[in-house]
Amino acid sequence: MIETAVHPGQQLSGSNQRLNDLSRAAGRKVGEAQVGTAEALESAASTVRTTGRHGSDAIDNLTESAADKLDSTAAYVRSPRVEGTLRTLRQVIRRHRTSSLILGTAIGLLAGTVIWRRARATL
Repeated sequence: MIETAVHPGQQLSGSNQRLNDLSRAAGRKVGEAQVGTAEALESAASTVRTTGRHGSDAIDNLTESAADKLDSTAAYVRSPRVEGTLRTLRQVIRRHRTSSLILGTAIGLLAGTVIWRRARATL
């Protein structure tokens, strides 16, 4: 009788460990995506600046403005404020796992429905 009571507890402990591992892995992936996004934005800004220099003054002004906006977006993505927001979001998800799962499923279904309808409309 005691063995059967211990077994579910061990399973629950193992499940919590797997959830924690998944959470850490997701956090690492978000961090990697954040760095990759910032680098891509900076690269796009550099490309816009380089391309704009080969055009007229009006195009040069426009491309410089676009490149500046891309650079500022990259700086925002790298800012501690974004990291803090992501950290807070991870904490909320850990505290409210079931609600987060339901919300994520609902968002996924909504996005899938929108994509499916748009694909059907183009046919």
